[in-house]
Amino acid sequence: MKVFIVSDMEGVAGIVKWQQTDGKEEKRAYHEGRELYTEEINAAVRGAKAAGATEIVVMDCHGAGEEWTFNSLIPDKLDPDCEFVVQNDWTEYTEFLEQGVDAALFVGMHAKAGTPDGVMSHTVSGQAWRNLEFNGLSVGETGINAALCGHWDCPVLLVTGDVAVCREAKALLGSDLTTVAVKKGLGRFSARQFPPLRARPMIEDGAQKALQDLRAVPPYDPGRPCEIKIEFTTVDRLVEYRNRRGTEPAACVAVPAGPPGDREHRVPRVRERALDRDLASAQEGGPVALPRLADGDSDAVALVAADLLRVGAVEHVVREREHVSRSVGARAVRDRVGRCVLDHVDRARIALTIVSRRRIHSREDEDAGGDHRRQSQRALHPALLDRSTG
Repeated sequence: MKVFIVSDMEGVAGIVKWQQTDGKEEKRAYHEGRELYTEEINAAVRGAKAAGATEIVVMDCHGAGEEWTFNSLIPDKLDPDCEFVVQNDWTEYTEFLEQGVDAALFVGMHAKAGTPDGVMSHTVSGQAWRNLEFNGLSVGETGINAALCGHWDCPVLLVTGDVAVCREAKALLGSDLTTVAVKKGLGRFSARQFPPLRARPMIEDGAQKALQDLRAVPPYDPGRPCEIKIEFTTVDRLVEYRNRRGTEPAACVAVPAGPPGDREHRVPRVRERALDRDLASAQEGGPVALPRLADGDSDAVALVAADLLRVGAVEHVVREREHVSRSVGARAVRDRVGRCVLDHVDRARIALTIVSRRRIHSREDEDAGGDHRRQSQRALHPALLDRSTG
């Protein structure tokens, strides 16, 4: 029996802070996190061996930063009966799946972005990504990795992490999925947890139990073709994606983050006047100047910029910076095709949606003339569009 262990750090017992998962500064907390992480992987390996696994490969999917990205496991403390992969890009390694794997076990997983009781919840990038959807269904990293495995008919039989991700995984993959919750979120950075010495036997038992029935959970298929929709937290993220093959801007949404007030009446008026004037200027081939706004009107600035980006009518936008107050904190920048985005807006949050319309090939579509499986896997996996995974 061949078993693929896909791992992440945020769902490990004892880990609740970014310092424990961030390798950029190599703080003591990160190395403590590596110890906890490695031992939970060993627990899953022991369980898989007890269930009869003859080949076990571990793939670290945690983006710790710098040289630690996808490289947070401690090699000389890993169970010698497994092999492990250090990859350069998330989902770069697919050879084991292509050869045929009986089951996948997900260890140390976290809930998707926006989950109220999810410990360290995020999707791919806690700073950049707001939401991810496969054909209209919101998913997190569990869904991303399950779709990767499912493409090669590999079922996910175990998910470990906090209560929130276990709930999310069952809702996505089915009630027969084996889950092991090692902590319960009290907030994004706090949790009631089992001590690691108790959590590890739970994971070992869970892995052994999950592998008793390889057909308990069918391989996950998000649908074919699959439309991948990504919502970002800030407009400037659009620059990274706009010209990539298979993507297109689908919507611009401004979410006011400040307290309600007369902006609810003022913003639409400012927006309407600015848009009319700016579109007229753009049609004449001239630059577009965002209006001079008082403090508290950054929502209007964001909305105007979103409108201009959506209609695609401008070559560039110029902001009269001497009239930009510190509380607004926005500046216009140009990307490589001359379109404008806002670097950031303190009091308004912009979510941009990028849609991939590439077709996900079925096995029947494959032929000896091309590696369609790899192409479809890359089309499916949104992390390949964003190299800063988490």
